[in-house]
Amino acid sequence: MKYSLRQIVYGIILLVCFYSCGLIHKPRTGPHAIIVLAMDTTGFYKQNNNGAVMNLQLLGKKDSAVVMKRLTKIGIDESQADVSVKDNRITVKLWGIIEPGFDMVNIRNLLQSEGDLSFWETFNASEMADRLVLANKTIAGLMPKDSGNGNSIHNTLVNADPLFKVLRVRINDETGRIITYSKGAELGDALAEDTAKVDEYLRMPEVRVIFPQDSKFLWERPRDKNEPFYQLVAVRLPLGTRQAPLSGDIITDARLEYYDGGGSHPQISLTMNPVAAHVWANLTSNNVGRCIAIEFNGIIYSAPIVESQISGGRSSITGNFDPIEARQLVAILSAGYMPVPLKIVEEKREE
Repeated sequence: MKYSLRQIVYGIILLVCFYSCGLIHKPRTGPHAIIVLAMDTTGFYKQNNNGAVMNLQLLGKKDSAVVMKRLTKIGIDESQADVSVKDNRITVKLWGIIEPGFDMVNIRNLLQSEGDLSFWETFNASEMADRLVLANKTIAGLMPKDSGNGNSIHNTLVNADPLFKVLRVRINDETGRIITYSKGAELGDALAEDTAKVDEYLRMPEVRVIFPQDSKFLWERPRDKNEPFYQLVAVRLPLGTRQAPLSGDIITDARLEYYDGGGSHPQISLTMNPVAAHVWANLTSNNVGRCIAIEFNGIIYSAPIVESQISGGRSSITGNFDPIEARQLVAILSAGYMPVPLKIVEEKREE
């Protein structure tokens, strides 16, 4: 079949247009990074049957789709990335220059993040203040006594307020009670290196019984980078479960916005699916005047006070994060829920 000169010219023009618009991907050649992620199959092989294997294969395909969508959200398209899944391993190959601001550390976080978003009811600090004082006294009573090793003054000071040595609270010197804000959920704050000690104290059986059975302690990330103190928050567990009342695959869209109008304070605007929107409306209606804690991957990002019922499935996350981190959160949340956790097991570079 012969083509006229005009047809050949038109064909070349169309190819150039498709190529420039990204409809035809550029050849992926040259140096590239290879990252291999392992799927956490805990619980999937307890029942050794075809159903479990097939289920894991389907989840692996969904995981790989979520990974590709996350990469796309930060500006890495299919011409720069290849994602494949085989034998419970997801292999990611990256070519070219990653969008400015996203180094490999951010890429690793992006690929391994479970994207687990949860909304919790909370206890007001005023409901827990006296219990914290009692917990501090109980821990002090359990501390080993001075052994006469010459450090009696130091031991006495530490043993007098062991919990409050690592958890900062405001104490009324006259009453001995903790000063709290009536509607706040923050019980106190601690440096990162002290949070493990606070957790250890609060897990002690003699201390745990002081607090409600339906309570659980979580940490809220620092609000000021210049003052890296984590806030202790007590969330309320729903009856008969340890799961948050709203969590899982609930987000249909996430967008980066700036609530100050000047572009210096980013926030994540969230849209929920219809089922989650209904739960969210009831949750906010039942907690007007109280805080709802927004937890992401095990840490609270914000715990705003609910002013009124929120309908339409709208919410937002504010916090002390920079634009790069905010865009990473948007990519993770808007790409959908990761059904099986992933962990990097191999990383290399090929020429």
